[in-house]
Amino acid sequence: MLNKKLVQLHLLMAVSIALLSACAIGSSSAGRPGKSSTPFDYTYDETHAFPISQKIRVTSEDAEVIVTGSDRTDVRVQVHYALSADAKVLQRFDYKVNVHSDGGELRVDELRSTGSRNFVYDQRAHRITIEVPRSAHVTIQEEDGACEITSITGSVNVRMNDGKVHAADCTGAVTVSIDDGTFTQRNCTGLVQVHRR
Repeated sequence: MLNKKLVQLHLLMAVSIALLSACAIGSSSAGRPGKSSTPFDYTYDETHAFPISQKIRVTSEDAEVIVTGSDRTDVRVQVHYALSADAKVLQRFDYKVNVHSDGGELRVDELRSTGSRNFVYDQRAHRITIEVPRSAHVTIQEEDGACEITSITGSVNVRMNDGKVHAADCTGAVTVSIDDGTFTQRNCTGLVQVHRR
């Protein structure tokens, strides 16, 4: 009789341990895509006319934005956005960039729709690379991300909440409005102003 009770107790403990293990595994994987996740990869590489106003504006949520001045006379925009998520989630997801002229500016705007507040994904790449004439006037607006602006003789204006901003070899005025992020510069000879919000 005693042996029977011990066997029943061992079985009950084994079932309890198995249930606890299953719950732990489910909780640990709830915040990320499963093994059956599906990749999403978006690329953009186009050349656009440099506007007469010489103004370029970039809006993004959390991309790595790289703007480089050069001897070219047009504007090259390259975008790479890659992630993986469950296939059902990706059915409601959309991402693209809209490069267009607006009020004399050349604008690079991100358009992203997740279709859900609980969009769980594994982001692999999110980069916007723009090559412009050195005389360009550059405006970048981001929430959280990173910006690197190099070799611009026109004005540079960056507005960001949290992230990193780096300017190098810029001779025009550089104005950065940032909340909790960081700003660094190298060989910028124009007026540099940093405003903490």
